[in-house]
Amino acid sequence: MKANEIFKLYNLKNMKSNTILLLLLSVSIMITMTISLVIPQLEAAKQKEIDYAMSKCTDSSLMITQSYPSEKFYTELFELQKKGLKIDQINYAPIYMNINNNKNMLYLFSGYEYIKKDTAVISKNLADDFNIKVGDKIKLDSVNLNEKVTVSAIENLPVDITDTAQITGYIKTNNIIPTYNSDMNIYLLDCRNPIQMKDSLKKIEPGYSYKTYDERYRDLFQHLDIQIAALNLIGIVGYLLAIAVCLTGLMMIVVKSKTDIVNMILIGIDRKTIIKSFKKEINITILIPLILSILFSIPITNLILKSERLVYKIGEQELILLVLFSLFSLMVFMLYRNLSLSSIKSLDCIEVQKKNSIFNKKTKKKIKLGVVFIPFIMIAYTMLLLSGTSIMLCLMMLVFIILLTITLYFLFFILAKLPIRKFNRIALYVMNNIYSNKIFYIMSILNLTLLLLFSMIGFHLSAILQESADLNLKTKLPYNLMMKSDTLDHVVQVLKKSKDVKSFTIMNYDDVVNTDERIKDKKIRLNEIKRNEYYAKFQVIDGENLFEGDKNGVLIARDYADAYKYSIGDKIYVNSAGKEEVYKIKGIYESGGINSNWMLKESENHFTKSIILVNSKNKSVLNKLKDTFVADADSIGHYIQYQMEYFLNSFKLICLIFALGSLVFNINLMYLLKDLDKKDDSIIRIVGLGKDLLVFKEIIKVVFIAIISIIISLMIFVGILMAFRMMFSIKILLNIKDLLVSNLMIISLFVIVTMLTNKRISRNDLLNMKDI
Repeated sequence: MKANEIFKLYNLKNMKSNTILLLLLSVSIMITMTISLVIPQLEAAKQKEIDYAMSKCTDSSLMITQSYPSEKFYTELFELQKKGLKIDQINYAPIYMNINNNKNMLYLFSGYEYIKKDTAVISKNLADDFNIKVGDKIKLDSVNLNEKVTVSAIENLPVDITDTAQITGYIKTNNIIPTYNSDMNIYLLDCRNPIQMKDSLKKIEPGYSYKTYDERYRDLFQHLDIQIAALNLIGIVGYLLAIAVCLTGLMMIVVKSKTDIVNMILIGIDRKTIIKSFKKEINITILIPLILSILFSIPITNLILKSERLVYKIGEQELILLVLFSLFSLMVFMLYRNLSLSSIKSLDCIEVQKKNSIFNKKTKKKIKLGVVFIPFIMIAYTMLLLSGTSIMLCLMMLVFIILLTITLYFLFFILAKLPIRKFNRIALYVMNNIYSNKIFYIMSILNLTLLLLFSMIGFHLSAILQESADLNLKTKLPYNLMMKSDTLDHVVQVLKKSKDVKSFTIMNYDDVVNTDERIKDKKIRLNEIKRNEYYAKFQVIDGENLFEGDKNGVLIARDYADAYKYSIGDKIYVNSAGKEEVYKIKGIYESGGINSNWMLKESENHFTKSIILVNSKNKSVLNKLKDTFVADADSIGHYIQYQMEYFLNSFKLICLIFALGSLVFNINLMYLLKDLDKKDDSIIRIVGLGKDLLVFKEIIKVVFIAIISIIISLMIFVGILMAFRMMFSIKILLNIKDLLVSNLMIISLFVIVTMLTNKRISRNDLLNMKDI
């Protein structure tokens, strides 16, 4: 018989009887291919966004961020302008914005030529926080414009602004400037050799920030590279699971058809012909999901980008990526198709007639060979993304999976050697059964561990970091609001009368320059505090307190001391209005990572500019204030959450898709384990041990997999949090109970769906038993 005839007579009917199995296999392949096609499309779209954002900047330009005045620097810029160098000046300053009766401090940048007059471009986090849309009008106080400003655009990527402005939010304008004088500016120089110009100006004023066009582009691309790398982790693990599903699913098709295949062999049909007929059946199972994944990847990519305020248009680059990654996926699954069907060549007809498993030594070797191919496939897919960070994380993921697999092997070995026989023979049987099929249980544990880990990262990480940052600030800072006003007496009276205000401290300050050559950020603020106005007190962690010891001594922040290796007794040399001054460090205080360049000293009534630090139960006191600049210390925690939410937005959606693929993998794996245990289960029933043992065995297996998966995923997640603790220098607030409940719910859902689906498949097997 020819392959076409066998396909018509047998495989078409076989596909009908295996509808659920083939559907699960197709869904798994479709999900994986969809993820693998979405990720490169996201990368291409966001790359275009970066190119568009940077197109607003002058090519080969140098950006200089000025944080304090410098006469030498002004003189040099003036000389460069006289020589014909084009220099664009952008003034920036903190301003006050009133939205929904709330007072908020943000940064105003003025001087962008591409923005229409009397309009504004606002940052994405500001738009999201206050639900501002293009065309809305916003009211800005303390600016040279009485009318409301129309929002002309919302900026997704921060270009030509300062790092601090990214946290508070910012507004870009053409001609709107504050009513008070600001010494802070950004200079954009259109020069032929920006690196040489950077080195030259840095010698004149080393305390400013200098970035070339390429450096600014690289900063934006690095953010994208990290985001794509994080998504790629799901992509490569999705490939790992899909390959495993493909391998196990196709093996299941052979397992379910093993009796029919043997009968065909016995009546003289060549094995190669049988394999060809099965290839036709499997090709349908692979090609249809591939076509669907291409169609689904486009709207899913559009949905993800739309949530990030990006417009997606398919161009030549996107079409090339779709074809490239589709061909790659097709090659991968065809490879495993051939590998799975090669088990028919080694099928032992006698063993099948004895109702033994078809997984003989030759077949198991082929399965192991398929596993060996997986790392190379993961690396090849990652290299197609052309992302250095992705390749590095891919290699780290491979090392992690290998180490975790070795650890699980070692754990299984220890469990097999435990003296369980003395206590319970049934438990001994179950553990021996698990050990004999350990490779499948390890795959199941890896599957659930990665699913739980991704879900915790996607849906818990940002909230944990925000709560931790907020708690960190509350325990370390004596204030949660900073205020500045021209009507200081009015503000003080309001604060004294407010029941919500716990305490407040008035500081007079002056911005000076640290003349130490090794200091990168030269700007430092010198704050004077009067003894009778010091109620919101900083924590002194080393040395003397503010009003102890030398009256001319200063306190510096721990972060500042750690960054520049300052110790108690060291001297700080500063320049204030052209006058050199020396201060001796007598104490180190905790700043919580905010305003770490503040120095504190006992007041000598030298400075006139004032700021008020307020410790308030809530922010209701703001409604009683007028013409007051307010900065919220909680914005740090909010900014961390906002950045993480933006970063994890795509991660969450792809994680949900990945969960479906993981579920299909779990169903296929459990079904395969049932086939491996079929003979042993039959013997148990024949000898009269009954269903109780089989039920007990299934319960032990489920509990065993669940406990190990939860423990390992939590350990890894805690390790990730410790890494963030080191990055942000904050104490992590972790509620293990919430994570346990969340993980148990996910695993319970998986167990229920897996059991119900496998029960349905088993029932269909009994209803559709037949021979050719």
